[in-house]
Amino acid sequence: EEEFKRNCYIVRKIPWSRRTTGNDGDRRHNLVLEVDPRLRVKLIAQQYLYLSWYRCRVEDFTEVTRCFRCGGIGHIARNCRICGVDEKCCRICTEKTHLQQECPNKNKPVCGSCKDLKVAHDHRVGDTGCEANRRALANLMITTDYGN
Repeated sequence: EEEFKRNCYIVRKIPWSRRTTGNDGDRRHNLVLEVDPRLRVKLIAQQYLYLSWYRCRVEDFTEVTRCFRCGGIGHIARNCRICGVDEKCCRICTEKTHLQQECPNKNKPVCGSCKDLKVAHDHRVGDTGCEANRRALANLMITTDYGN
């Protein structure tokens, strides 16, 4: 318990997408915790963690950093070099003439990251079949210290 308190902090609390509640009427959430590699090994081996009166399933959560302006991988909107500070930039079709909310091409998405890789890019940024996202995730997992 002490090791957990010393080596863990909450990165994010994600509400469940479905409007579900537990037996006690509480809304359920997913917690993203960051722990040191040794503690991660122990938690994964246990499979569950008890927080207060709740039994919580433990699993790895790996997420690629993605820009909310252009949809690019490895940077955030504040540091976006693809879209200038005052430029319009669309995550759906990659055009720089409008914002995502105004996109006239919503039915014809283009993934800019996959387009740069010269692979199939007829999908939205970060879709499950996104090759750029898959490669970035694989690279992130290779370079992360999992304490093995």
